[in-house]
Amino acid sequence: MDFKKYAQNLSWMQFALAGSLATNVLLAMASVIFMFSYSSREVVTRVIPPQMTQGAEIGSRAANAEYKKAFGLFFVNQVANLQPLSAPGIIDTMSTFVSPAIFGEFRRQALEVIKDPVLNAAAVSTDFSPSQVHYEKETDRVFVIGTLRTKGAGVDKTRNIVYELTVAISDGRPWITHFTSYVGNIPQSLTILMGKAKNKIEDIEPARQPVQRREETPEAQAASEIDAQGIIVQRDLPVRNLKEAIQTELKEKPAIKAD
Repeated sequence: MDFKKYAQNLSWMQFALAGSLATNVLLAMASVIFMFSYSSREVVTRVIPPQMTQGAEIGSRAANAEYKKAFGLFFVNQVANLQPLSAPGIIDTMSTFVSPAIFGEFRRQALEVIKDPVLNAAAVSTDFSPSQVHYEKETDRVFVIGTLRTKGAGVDKTRNIVYELTVAISDGRPWITHFTSYVGNIPQSLTILMGKAKNKIEDIEPARQPVQRREETPEAQAASEIDAQGIIVQRDLPVRNLKEAIQTELKEKPAIKAD
């Protein structure tokens, strides 16, 4: 037997075996990393809403500016075109997108339209016409600018109005964590607010401050509020007609007090 040749072959086999073991370990590690990365990867859905040229993207915990602008416009169009008879049903539907922390105040303000004597007059209607939609990245706010027209029963009044809201994403669903409106056509941007506060950013309300200065992001805020208070689901009003529905809604107090 050629022991020298045998020893050389044995050494080569041992080296090949060691290399094979090392390769298997590396492949196993790569597989684990790939599986973890794939399972934790956020699935992003991309759509192009009507009248938009850029794609709107939404995942389980985030969305791009185009999606937030599109949803903000949709939400405002619903709550800004309230009529006295249809208001309770629409508010109930849209309230399912409102964060629990501001639910009570939002519902109270939205139902104010029912108590307006002008809107309760015969044949009076309101129409909101949006003209611009802006997104401010620093504060994660959407501004919907347009005109609100009240017409009928001898009334024809038009005013400029700005709706300001924050659209947060939690579990793949949009949540309104900040909502307000004011007369005019100039959004209260961070630059304007800083000027009013004389550059003292701490004097600006938290929902309007830059996101990085807040204790938690709008997404984290929505998630924690939902975990603490649950999703508010409106019930169908047990009434016989819309007039009774209006009276019932006006007598009820908000379920949650806004901060």
